[in-house]
Amino acid sequence: MTRSTLLVILSACFIVLAAIPPLISLFTESPGTAFPFNNVWGIETELYGRGLYRLESTFKAPINRGTDAVVLFLLLPVLLWNTLRLRQTNGGPVLWLQIGLLSCALYYSFLQAVEVVFNELFLIYVAMLSLSLFAFILGIRTVDFSRIRVRMQVPFPHRGTVVFLLFAGGSVGVWLLEIVAAYQMGMLPAHSGAGVTMPTYAIDLAIIGPSVFIAAWELHRRRPLGYLLAIILLTLNAFIGFVVIGQTIFQYKAGILLTPQQFIPFVGVFVILSAFALWLLTRLLRWPATEANHE
Repeated sequence: MTRSTLLVILSACFIVLAAIPPLISLFTESPGTAFPFNNVWGIETELYGRGLYRLESTFKAPINRGTDAVVLFLLLPVLLWNTLRLRQTNGGPVLWLQIGLLSCALYYSFLQAVEVVFNELFLIYVAMLSLSLFAFILGIRTVDFSRIRVRMQVPFPHRGTVVFLLFAGGSVGVWLLEIVAAYQMGMLPAHSGAGVTMPTYAIDLAIIGPSVFIAAWELHRRRPLGYLLAIILLTLNAFIGFVVIGQTIFQYKAGILLTPQQFIPFVGVFVILSAFALWLLTRLLRWPATEANHE
């Protein structure tokens, strides 16, 4: 069995398994009402009280459901489409995009496994995390970097991508606003609900941010790794923008209206970055249009 074949199998298994949580959270929400809860700091909060995310805060449960909607109706269909394409190619842009999409799958699965309050789908989250992690690693192992090296011999406007990556890497610092505020108040960040840790902050600040800066440096040095990292991180950035839109819509439906001070840094900035990321990603995957003539 070739690596490409195994990658297709792992991707297909993830798609099937990852459809289960969103289907349950979006279409089988059980009746219930919100109820008060004292977190580990003794601060009273309100839990959602119904459905899969009944033990999440009334602020966070709609966020999770918005993410599920984007995963079910956007990420999984695109991943399925590209997985079918992957069966007919031995690499190149289709493989690179697949790795980028798997990074989105890995990000989603990790947060479901470690951030969502324990529920009946925990083992499914763990299986999703395993499938997406090993598929992502296998995808990178399958990449022919010599093909990227030849591709990069053709001049292309990479400076704009480098500048964008530097800006995007700095944007994760927005989480520091909430972290510093929590330090000042001596309690958990706002809207933590029943949670006691903040995995999103940790993965963005410890992994995503530094990875973006590394990608920018490697791309500036015209190295193949920088090109691949740029595609991965641009795909993830584009995905997060759609996720933020979905989350905001579900919060609005739940009666949660963000103030301008909340909307601009936590929604507006990410949506704008997502739009630029999608444009840059399309340009990188298509460049050069006549790749075969240069290989």
